[in-house]
Amino acid sequence: MPAPVRQYTVNYFPVNNAGYQMWSSYDGQQYQSDMELAKSSGFNTIRVILAAKSGYFTFSRPMVDELANLTDFYNRSKSVGIRLHLVLFDHWSSYGLIKFSRAWTAAMLGALPDRTNIAAIEIQNETRYASSDIYGNGFDSGWPSGMPQYTAVGRVAIVWAQQMTMYVRSIAPGAPVTSSCSHGLADLTAYVAAVRNTPAVPDWYDWHCYAGSSYLAHSALRAVIDVVGDPAMLNVGETGLTSTPSGTQGTIQAQQAEADYIQAVRWSCAQLGLPEPSPWILFDMNSSAQFPDGQNFGLFDTAGNAKLSGKMYQAIPPGWTIPAISLNGEMQGDQPDSNGNALPIRWMLYRGQTGRQPITSAIDATTTYRGNPTVLLTGSGRTFGGDNPPALESRACTWPVISGGQNYTFSCVLKATGTYGSGVSPSLQISWYDSSGRYISSENGRALVLTNSFTRYSTSGTAPRAAAYARLFVRVGYNSGMIWVGDAAWS
Repeated sequence: MPAPVRQYTVNYFPVNNAGYQMWSSYDGQQYQSDMELAKSSGFNTIRVILAAKSGYFTFSRPMVDELANLTDFYNRSKSVGIRLHLVLFDHWSSYGLIKFSRAWTAAMLGALPDRTNIAAIEIQNETRYASSDIYGNGFDSGWPSGMPQYTAVGRVAIVWAQQMTMYVRSIAPGAPVTSSCSHGLADLTAYVAAVRNTPAVPDWYDWHCYAGSSYLAHSALRAVIDVVGDPAMLNVGETGLTSTPSGTQGTIQAQQAEADYIQAVRWSCAQLGLPEPSPWILFDMNSSAQFPDGQNFGLFDTAGNAKLSGKMYQAIPPGWTIPAISLNGEMQGDQPDSNGNALPIRWMLYRGQTGRQPITSAIDATTTYRGNPTVLLTGSGRTFGGDNPPALESRACTWPVISGGQNYTFSCVLKATGTYGSGVSPSLQISWYDSSGRYISSENGRALVLTNSFTRYSTSGTAPRAAAYARLFVRVGYNSGMIWVGDAAWS
């Protein structure tokens, strides 16, 4: 069975009592309302975790009231018309207890009135298949006869997964069975090598994409496909970015970065032949036992308001064509940074490696270029040496895709008044980075002599062989006057 191409999944915990606590503080009516919101946002499946832990779903014999909560949740999902991707184990490490794992799984699946509303059964969330940690949680009589009792967690986990995959198929025939791996490649590589061409191969491999930057999503997914071999066997079961501001990000800038990251993963999946990825998570979460600091990865905030990521799904529902994120060359939007500097969407102020270089910005809707606003840069007259100069920087482009050996051009229109350089003229710069986010090299454009009329300037460069993305800068150090930037292009 190929990966779920028409299964549009969102991960779910409630706003309050998030994590496993959702089961010990069960609120079926609230969960049903949340499922209705997920469905109205274009999702037809929710992924929900059923951890094998005492007080939630007790291992290895879940309590009657615990199972009743699962039964109720399943029935409510059917009434809403949204399917369930069930995760059976989480933060689990007793892989040698196969007999007891089967007993717990049989009880859990036995609590469901039927199997018609199951979209997938995931035997564990983020299994540690490559872990070399010492395994010390024992073995029971379910361990295969003649199989060594391995001492490394990863080796024991692989045997457990093989046995559990085949067991789930035997008691829930027809339900797709999978297992997920974390955002690195080591666990997935070990898992694929162990189960490929065996009866225990999953219906698809599930991988969680947290590359940390929109720039890195495409190259990260290409690397995963290289491990799996066939994109039709790969699904991204979790992806997301926190909207908690960092550095000089303003609140809306941080939400934009979250939305851009998810859009970049969605676009990359479409380009690479993968199904729609599943965002982590439907709501931001308040403090709970499992998440004491809360979490801000949601499509909706804790009050239920759509964040920019949620609005992105409203504009581009699951299953629709996902546009690439291109340079905002027309300087549209207004998303101030934490210092109150007005900036267009996907533009920021670069303050050198130290983060202390002076620079300020404003959006000028009066000094326009071809009817579009421009960015007015001031305040860098006291630029200091020993650090990179301040600049206006563009972020989050996924188009064009960077390919080593190809030539790319960054251009924009500039004009200035007053003393804008004091002997150190502005310039354009392209900086290249690899798939791990490491800096490679830069294309430093010539020093520019500006006038009080808009003129187009450009700089070009050939992407290094290892380049995965570029960062674009309009460098404006030692500017005691005013510099306007507009109509940028990247191709």
